[in-house]
Amino acid sequence: MKAKVNLISSTVLGAVSFLTIIVLFFWLSAIHEIVKDGKAYGFSIGMNKVEVIFNLRNTPEKRIEAINLVSTDNKSSKRGNLSTNSEYFYSSDKWVVMFESAYFFDSVTLEFCSERLCKIFRKRQFLEMP
Repeated sequence: MKAKVNLISSTVLGAVSFLTIIVLFFWLSAIHEIVKDGKAYGFSIGMNKVEVIFNLRNTPEKRIEAINLVSTDNKSSKRGNLSTNSEYFYSSDKWVVMFESAYFFDSVTLEFCSERLCKIFRKRQFLEMP
């Protein structure tokens, strides 16, 4: 009987430890950062759209998977392509740049105010949450 209780308590302790490690991994590997002053991720607050597009085209260290150009009412978006339809970039004030990653959902949201970069939001997480 005592061996059975020890086995159950060991199993519970192991399960709790495993869940704790998983939660810590998700929490420690996530990035949620908002930048409104200075520089971050190769962008500087105050850059105009032409400079940001140039920067995106010439940044080989991160491979861009997709760029979503969000409408001003935040209800729709269209996919942007740096090589062909740059006129769509100029009509949108919010760009969501998604990077290729084997393990994470990795993106940078660039927001423009009066045609200048005013906010950078970096989001990286292992699981996509609502």
